[in-house]
Amino acid sequence: MADTAPQDAAPQDAPPRDAAPAPVPGTTSYRIAPPVPPPPTGPPRTGPAPGGRRRLLLAAGIALALTAGGAVAWAKWPEKDPSKKTVGAHGPSSSAPSSPSSPSSSGTAASAPPPSAGGGAPFTIGVKSDQPGFGLKGPDGTYSGFDVAVATYVARALGHDPAGIVWKEVASSERETLLRDGTVDMVVATYAINDEREESVDFAGPYLVAHQDLLVRGDDTSVTSVADLGGKRVCATVGSSASVRLRTAAPGAQVHGLDSYQECLTGVFARAFEGVTADDALLAGYANEPQRRGFFRLAGLNLSEERYGVGLPEGSPLRGEVQAALDTMVADGSWERALRTNLPLLTPDPASLRR
Repeated sequence: MADTAPQDAAPQDAPPRDAAPAPVPGTTSYRIAPPVPPPPTGPPRTGPAPGGRRRLLLAAGIALALTAGGAVAWAKWPEKDPSKKTVGAHGPSSSAPSSPSSPSSSGTAASAPPPSAGGGAPFTIGVKSDQPGFGLKGPDGTYSGFDVAVATYVARALGHDPAGIVWKEVASSERETLLRDGTVDMVVATYAINDEREESVDFAGPYLVAHQDLLVRGDDTSVTSVADLGGKRVCATVGSSASVRLRTAAPGAQVHGLDSYQECLTGVFARAFEGVTADDALLAGYANEPQRRGFFRLAGLNLSEERYGVGLPEGSPLRGEVQAALDTMVADGSWERALRTNLPLLTPDPASLRR
């Protein structure tokens, strides 16, 4: 009589009971718990079925791993709520700063280094809005000038995108106040460094050294030194230190006071005056306006020295970083390019900036 195989023996060609089904081509397969075997037909066993505990523990482990993986995926799902705010180097800010004005191409003549990490918060910079060559606000709301170029370069070096800069118009009389009360983070506005100001604010720089000079018509070669001013009609703004200094240096000059540089320049253009006196940097800015470009020259008198610096709140931790940015701007040629673009009558002198 032939031997018969036991009833629960699997055919020789059948896959093992615990083997995973073959994956379908083009799909991703995942190992899952095997099907639960049918209940036994005999009397209940007093101990666990061979291999059953292992299968149950395996199934429970896989289920737990899938649940944990889903939780992690949900936690990492990107936030899409546009009202959420980001946090930058100076505190929380919205993803788009409130109405910053971007400088024009002339104001960003300097090529600044790429921003470093952490410049998300708006950065407010005080500049002039009516100073040709330094800080001038155009009809479209953009700012241009040498101060704007310097401020933009420094801000980028500190990690701030130029598009996120908030430009704040400042008058000369309110620069210290705006720094002390935190309205602005930095002031770059023909801000001359002196002992009195250094008692309440910090300075980095200088980024430009100006000298009192005389702006004359380009075709007038009669003035090349202070000695040539005897009997010359010179215009200065009323109450300015430049008018006092000129009277001391050239007692023979006829000094006339008017309310603004614009009025003085108009008088020189009309030959009512031989020249107008002020800082050479300020005069160069006015002379480079489109309607006056090429008409004036500087006499080169150098009657005084004014060092323009970047104003910061007293005790600011940024002072060293701002100074480093100014030094880099000079070293990489960006400073000279910005000066030639905005104040072409001035002769670049990087050596004068040494502290």
